[in-house]
Amino acid sequence: YPSYGEAFGNIEIPSVSINSVIYHGESLSILKYGTGHHGGSYFPGEGGTIIIAGHNSHAQFYNLPQVKIGDMVIIKTVYGTYTYEVDKTEIAEAKVLGENLKISQTEETIMLYTCYPVGVPGFKTKRFVVYGHLVGEEYE
Repeated sequence: YPSYGEAFGNIEIPSVSINSVIYHGESLSILKYGTGHHGGSYFPGEGGTIIIAGHNSHAQFYNLPQVKIGDMVIIKTVYGTYTYEVDKTEIAEAKVLGENLKISQTEETIMLYTCYPVGVPGFKTKRFVVYGHLVGEEYE
């Protein structure tokens, strides 16, 4: 497993031109450099929910609100490539999102989120959230 703050993969959403490094952890200092993997969630390939956060900047998840149901999310790691199909998007209150994080232990799913709306400076109380399920995996 990667150490806290260590890069372990890359996330791509080709349909909306997202391509960012994934670091283990989601502190503000980590999110300055790329997207962050929530420490209480699973890693790709472990069979549970993977949670990844990113700033709403052009370097990370600025285009996340453009994601549509059926789009593909690809995570490439040193040990394999995992593809997820988007099955739901929503705008959620940040406080409610944090209180209702549901991490599955029986199905590999992905949850991505960023502050919303994008492109507006200042503190945001909402999050744009993308959910998907595993549709393919290739081992390195």
